[in-house]
Amino acid sequence: GATINQWLVKYTSKYGGNAQYFTTWGRDDDGRGKPQFQQKFAEGTGKDLGMKEFVKNLRPDEWRISHCHHSAMHLNISEHLLVQWRQSVESQGCHFVASVMFRDPLSHALSLFKHLKRFNHTKESYLAHLHNPSELGPWQTNLDYFLYNILARNPDGVGKEAKVTRALDLLQKHFDIVTVGNHAGHKRELLRLTGWEDIEMTRTNSHSRDIDLTKREVEGIQKLLDDNGDIDFIERVKHIFRDRF
Repeated sequence: GATINQWLVKYTSKYGGNAQYFTTWGRDDDGRGKPQFQQKFAEGTGKDLGMKEFVKNLRPDEWRISHCHHSAMHLNISEHLLVQWRQSVESQGCHFVASVMFRDPLSHALSLFKHLKRFNHTKESYLAHLHNPSELGPWQTNLDYFLYNILARNPDGVGKEAKVTRALDLLQKHFDIVTVGNHAGHKRELLRLTGWEDIEMTRTNSHSRDIDLTKREVEGIQKLLDDNGDIDFIERVKHIFRDRF
């Protein structure tokens, strides 16, 4: 996410481009979400405009880029907002592009262990929430983050198949670009849809230190991800969108 986001910023006026950029997000010190930021992202607060205004009064010679990050959108219950924003943009004769990139479930989960000390957790406590289908923990899997961001986790207590089905439905209805760990394909499709000049995408947010886990610990994490629905979800995403990008 950080790699693509920082690449998109290069198209803004700050770097000589003509795109406007909008984001607002936040989280608590323990990694959990702040509900007020969903309202702030969608509707704005005070003098700060939200997406509702950001998608209005578009000019034919400009681009606007919005980045949805921590606490910004609980998509499972906010699907209607995507519909409204797309309708607003397209009613002005412009094109709305929604894109998302996922990662391999296990490599994504393992990479987040770099935050253990930051959130003052042990390996066991860092995984504890995954033993409960609805407990919100200090980090989220691909599937949970896409559906609930960091504002909730399976609040209706549905089974993993229902979560997977819901996420795939949202992707197919509302997203134009969907990739799994494919930065080059993601970039290529965005350039095709926008006609932007090709600017280098530099990989960022990498972790240079070792993350020490035993084989048994890795196998345990893989099982928790499978029980949560992430393995099935990402495999089905790969299958459904395999020939597009």
